[in-house]
Amino acid sequence: MESAHQHFLWRETSGVTYGYFPAFEATGIVNHGFSTRLGGVSTGSYETMNLAYNSGDHPDHVTENYRRFTGALGVNWHLAVLTHQTHETCVRQVTRQDVGKGLAQKRDYSHVDALITNEPGIPLMTFHADCVPLYILDPVNRAIGLGHAGWRGTVNQLAVKLVQEMTAAYGSKPKNLLAAIGPAIDACCYLIREDVYNSFREKLPLADASISHVNDQQWRLSLPEVNRQLLMQAGISSNRIIQSQICTCCHASILFSHRAHGQQRGTMAALMQLNGK
Repeated sequence: MESAHQHFLWRETSGVTYGYFPAFEATGIVNHGFSTRLGGVSTGSYETMNLAYNSGDHPDHVTENYRRFTGALGVNWHLAVLTHQTHETCVRQVTRQDVGKGLAQKRDYSHVDALITNEPGIPLMTFHADCVPLYILDPVNRAIGLGHAGWRGTVNQLAVKLVQEMTAAYGSKPKNLLAAIGPAIDACCYLIREDVYNSFREKLPLADASISHVNDQQWRLSLPEVNRQLLMQAGISSNRIIQSQICTCCHASILFSHRAHGQQRGTMAALMQLNGK
């Protein structure tokens, strides 16, 4: 596999292929990655690296996939903290008391589409199969944020809220933040109908430039570009926002895509963890 440019690359470790942002890796502050369909043990429509227990896949296969993916990134899967995604804008501040929630132990929270922390050694994970992965790193205050933005999360400005929550919790200054937008469906493949179009027109006028008319019932929308604009609106400089420029639907042979594969498919994960003790 080849990336669109050098801002986002693929790597294979121990048979597991995942994507990463060289600029994030170069800081030495975080371990991070974005899983693909490659390197797991699931079969059929979940082939092979499915990371969703609620998909109908065999749970033992999913557990082994977690072990392989986190192992390739050098993090402990038992410590991972998982979102409970409902396409909303709730951001949870993760502490040591949350270690393992959603995977090694039961969650005591719901309706969470983004996670933030300033505590090292805790892998944060969000889940994707077309929706936008948002990675945010504060290299000054050593804090991270990870978000899942579908069209609902995007139109309700999850990206802005994620930055605001990091500012409130950790004193993060937008000018210091490094942000990245992972693989997601783009305008080439993302056709929306009138209800979604009207929602963006009413709630988020800045999205107009990212919407193009197809016919009386359909429009094309670039969710990654809208999220880039939102991150800029939140105060992050455009030269500190990295885009993978990978469309999940275009690359459905190596990435899970809801638009390409439908309901019965696997799910990918974005992961980020602060290094240090």
